[in-house]
Amino acid sequence: MRRLILLGALVLIVTACGSSEEAVKEIVVTREVEVTSVVEVTREVEVTRVVEVTKEVFAVATPTPIPVTPIPQAVIPDGWKTYQIISSGITFAYPLEWEIYAENTNFVLINTAVEALTFNAGGSYSGQDYETQIENLKIIFLENDNSKGIIRFYGEGKLDAPYTPAYTIATITSGNDSDVIVGSLITYATNGDQLVYVKLLSASPNISDETIEMITKIVRSVEFH
Repeated sequence: MRRLILLGALVLIVTACGSSEEAVKEIVVTREVEVTSVVEVTREVEVTRVVEVTKEVFAVATPTPIPVTPIPQAVIPDGWKTYQIISSGITFAYPLEWEIYAENTNFVLINTAVEALTFNAGGSYSGQDYETQIENLKIIFLENDNSKGIIRFYGEGKLDAPYTPAYTIATITSGNDSDVIVGSLITYATNGDQLVYVKLLSASPNISDETIEMITKIVRSVEFH
């Protein structure tokens, strides 16, 4: 429709002015104005569309961060000695006054005159709930007890250590409640995959808060390689 109007204007201008040169100049100017206007509008529309599409693509492509569980770091108390279990490469620390009494590829016994600690590597951690941990600890305790005495579990709790391991406390008697042989505590250390059981035997039937704190430090010192 616009081209027909411009051709009509050309006939009128030529007739009125009598000069084809002036008419051509007038038409050229008119076309430049019209074309420039159309080009600018088109560019603005195209740029707007590209910006909107780019924003949408980046919004969809942004990845969701994956949380990473930090690896627990072993804490060695000042002045303590360290030991490595041969088969597993697990290391732990223990108080300076304690001595190695017996060992094999996956087991070690350290003791003083009144207490003994055993470390038994094996098994894997599966993130059990607290009740299941306690049940498993009792089973391990009974399966590895050679005292032939009567075992009574009387206490339990959680250690302030990586993965918050549970512990349970027992007494072992020779046949009647008045003849207590030893007190005992069993717990474990883990890195979320491997597992090592830690068992304390004490000449006293009562496991004190200080003893539990010592066990906590030992568990914190365990490092898995």
